[in-house]
Amino acid sequence: MKSKPKETTLEIILELAEGRPRPATLTIDPIGNVILLDEEGKSIEPASTSRSMSYERQKGPKIQSRTRFVGNAVSLSGLRELAKFDLLFAIDTNTRAINGRFISVSAFVQWSLHEKSGEFDFSIEQDIVGFYEFENAYDNAEGLAAFLLASDIARGESRKKLNVGLVTDSSLGAHDKISERMRPIYGLHPLPNGCSLIYASSDTGREITNVLMRFCDKEAARKLKIRALGIPPDIPYRRLHKRSSVSIVEYMQTGVEVTNSRLPSTYSARNATLNLYTEGNVLLDSLHF
Repeated sequence: MKSKPKETTLEIILELAEGRPRPATLTIDPIGNVILLDEEGKSIEPASTSRSMSYERQKGPKIQSRTRFVGNAVSLSGLRELAKFDLLFAIDTNTRAINGRFISVSAFVQWSLHEKSGEFDFSIEQDIVGFYEFENAYDNAEGLAAFLLASDIARGESRKKLNVGLVTDSSLGAHDKISERMRPIYGLHPLPNGCSLIYASSDTGREITNVLMRFCDKEAARKLKIRALGIPPDIPYRRLHKRSSVSIVEYMQTGVEVTNSRLPSTYSARNATLNLYTEGNVLLDSLHF
């Protein structure tokens, strides 16, 4: 017997900068964009926006996905904001003890969204999934993997000023501060400039970010099962740094297949709430539908 689908809630929070006039209109256009207009009918760009999907449970709401943008408008589907990133990645890490060794595997993909006629084309770049495999990464393997991926991206695009989105399912409460370089992502290391964290659960949720996290989670778990059988990587581990106790091996595999590449610009929540705040966290207006 199938379990009853969870009733999800979409919440969009818009924050106005200090001194900005209060919008006369808070509405949604036919393609799902949230519109703020002043009394003269001119559009107002919020200082920041956040969009989250969640469902209620006994111990409190379970966040399925969350994105936050600085100086950006927001849409109901959340796809239009994601499509504005120059580069998008998703990464998930699994860890287990195998024959007395502490092994972590991180699987990641580069993906993209392109808007066409009100819908979005989704693709995995070059049909490749990449892996970081660690030995003895006892402390925050998820943060280490995300930091290495972001650093590799930054080095590869060092001559360009790109906006990079990195989807992960860990450290949700710290995402904003990590993205603003107010808190390190691993050890004392900040997230490289130009990178922002996006949250999506691998356990629940039906949005494209949730689907990607589940894919990465399954790929990482599959590699760990192979290691548990006593089959080592094709290339040997190397020390991550000269004085580090952590060892790493990096590799990729091809053959990722996308069976449904067209995403509609709709949202799947049963309930939706738009909240408009000043920068001082004072609620100005709210719209429920």
